[in-house]
Order: sequence, then structure tokens, then C-alpha cells
Amino acid sequence: MSENQIISTLDELKSTYADLLENSLSKKQCIISKEYGELITAMNLESRLVKKAEKQEQALSESIQYFLREKGIQSKLKLTVTETMRLVFDPSIKAILDEKRSQLEHKIHELGRVNALNQELIQQSLTFIDFSLNLVTNDMDDVSTYSSSPDREKRTQQRNMFDTRA
Repeated sequence: MSENQIISTLDELKSTYADLLENSLSKKQCIISKEYGELITAMNLESRLVKKAEKQEQALSESIQYFLREKGIQSKLKLTVTETMRLVFDPSIKAILDEKRSQLEHKIHELGRVNALNQELIQQSLTFIDFSLNLVTNDMDDVSTYSSSPDREKRTQQRNMFDTRA
């Protein structure tokens, strides 16, 4: 039964997204505690998990296409799970599909929230690093106070060694 194939693929996807969420929470701790070696390891794991999720999403798409062919529908459209559920007439399978879809949607939403927080933490870290570098590379304003104007402009240009927009 092709509905079961869709359900099992949704379970696999949910598991992968749960692993991605756990990894993102681990990345958050690495960023906060400044454990950059572990952060790189977490980023490598994230890359592998994203590739795994992409393969599973492709498998889900293929499962949906198989389900459509089984129902006698010849379509090249990429239907979502919600759209596919409209073609399922067994209420118990429809309920299971809806529950799996809802769980997966929740994991994806939570992952997006944690990733946005991680991005904000990284931006704050970069801003702090830029500020620290500017403090270290600034040879006290005394030197620029007693120097000529061209030297002062040159020092101002040298202050921002780290571009936070990168």
C-alpha cells in the first residue's frame, strides 16, 4: 500500500529533522561557550544531515507520485502531503498522515527558530570580535591627536580590519 510508504518516509524525515534540531541546539551551546572545534564538528554533521533530508524529501516525492499512479492519476505536479491527503479516503490513514505532517511541520518550525537564534548569536560574536580588534589595533587616540590630518584619515581607514558584513 503506497500510503504506508508515504507514512514511513514521513517518519524518516521527522527523525532526520529531529537530529538536525538536536544538532542546532548543540551548535547553540558551542557558540555560547566558544567551543569552535566542536562547532565545526557540528556543522559537518549538519551538512550530512541536510543531504540525508534532501534524499528523504526526494523519496517522499517519489512515494507521492507512486501513490498517484496507483490511484490512476497521471500527474507531473509535485503535490504536498496536505494535497495528497485529499486523495486518501480511509479516515484512519488520513488521520495518521495528518498527524505525521503536523509533527514534521512542528520540527521544521522549531529548527527554523533555533537556526535564527544561532544566526543572531553568531552575528553578536562577530560584532564583539570586530569591536575587540578595533580596540587592540587602535594605538590610542593620543597618537592621532598629535599627528597631521592625512595620518589621522589613514588610521581611521585601518581601524576596521574585520568586515562584519561578510
